[in-house]
Formats: sequence, structure tokens, C-alpha cells
Amino acid sequence: MLQHVYEVDSFATEISATPEPRPFFEDPESNITVQLGAQVHMHCRVQNLQKNLKVSWVRRRGEDFHLLTIGLDTYASDSRFSLEFEGPNDWRLQLKSATERDAGLYECQVSVHPPLIRTVHLSVSEGSISNSSSSRGSNYSV
Repeated sequence: MLQHVYEVDSFATEISATPEPRPFFEDPESNITVQLGAQVHMHCRVQNLQKNLKVSWVRRRGEDFHLLTIGLDTYASDSRFSLEFEGPNDWRLQLKSATERDAGLYECQVSVHPPLIRTVHLSVSEGSISNSSSSRGSNYSV
């Protein structure tokens, strides 16, 4: 009988781990190409985010994950990364002065079960990105 109670409690805990209505991203996954030295804003707009959930940004390199932010706190050792929250729902990762080493996959994650993940693929180019004569030091936003 005690085992039956445990199973019911376990089931209830699993259901409560995924709040309703479930959060979702406003924007699809994206690719962005920026010029060397540019400032980049990677947007993560989340609808239906309950107060007990957290939004995180992670840098992915192969099998390695590097935590950049959780909520409003920045954990990146590189001071060029920061989080700018723009209400009501935009958890924007900012990267100042992009270098070729910054190219790769960035993930915006919401702490639900199973986790929600939005991927941004960043490319950094030394060449011209647009028809403008000089876009070095420009701002890019996705």
C-alpha cells in the first residue's frame, strides 16, 4: 500500500514540474553573421514564463557547454558577455566586440521539463556583410 502512495506522489510531482500553460519561444532558431568587432544582441523572447522558471544562455562547443547567464545573473568569465532583460519577455544576450573565436552555437534554455531550447548559430566574418562601405563596430540583433 505504501508503494502505491509513492507512485501517486511521484506522478503528481512529475506533472507539477511542467507548469501550464507551457512556456514557448516567440522566435524560431536563427543564424546570424556579423562582422569582426561588431556588437551582437541575441534575443530570447519567452511567452508564458512562470516566476519559478529561469532562462539561461549557454555557449556550446562540441560536447562542452559554457554557462553564460542564469536569470539576470551573468556567469561568463569573459566580460564582453552580458544579459539585458527587456520587458516583458526578452532575455537578450549581448556580446561586445565579436571575434572569430565567438562563432558557434548559443542556446537559450528555459528550465522546464523537458527543457525548452532555442539555438542561435553565430558566424563572424572579416569581410563585408552588407552593401554599406563600413560596418565594422556595427550592432547586430537577432
